[in-house]
Amino acid sequence: MSIADFLNRTATIRSFTEVDDDYSDDTDRTWSDLLTNVACRIRKLTAKEEEEYLKRNVKATHRMYILPPSLTITEKMRVVSEGKTFDIIHVDDWNFQGIYFMIDMEEVAWE
Repeated sequence: MSIADFLNRTATIRSFTEVDDDYSDDTDRTWSDLLTNVACRIRKLTAKEEEEYLKRNVKATHRMYILPPSLTITEKMRVVSEGKTFDIIHVDDWNFQGIYFMIDMEEVAWE
């Protein structure tokens, strides 16, 4: 059995570009799909994992596992899967071996 056998759903990884807001001096983010149909597994973080992030004043709620992607994934991106949106908090190449990536995320409640 391979790692790919445990990837039980798909996700879209999105990146953004900033555009000027016509009504203020702020900028808005326009999100677009970067990678689609990415095989993945998503789970909630354990209480201990969440606590480790909270010690650093960072909120993370979920972890996603994927095979090594064809493009670089950064903390400035988002994940959309099964109608839920997540901001990427941390990307980790497990043991730097290129076997799989762990991506810690925070669920975005307002989208």
